[in-house]
Amino acid sequence: MAKNRRPFVLGEEFTDFILVDEKRNSVILNIKIDLFKTVYREYKKLGYVLKHVTRFKENTELTCVFIKDIEDK
Repeated sequence: MAKNRRPFVLGEEFTDFILVDEKRNSVILNIKIDLFKTVYREYKKLGYVLKHVTRFKENTELTCVFIKDIEDK
């Protein structure tokens, strides 16, 4: 698998709502709250850092923004 496809394929395992920006090495995805720890751990293994999380009161999902760690390039 191409290295630049890994963030997208990983995200597909947890959600249907994923946006990968290869130019900026960032990933935005919508996940169930109970999957957060697993998703966080897996993206960390790929060298991504969590930059932002949003949760709406009535929602059971999180919107997360991960960005590739600059030192990992």
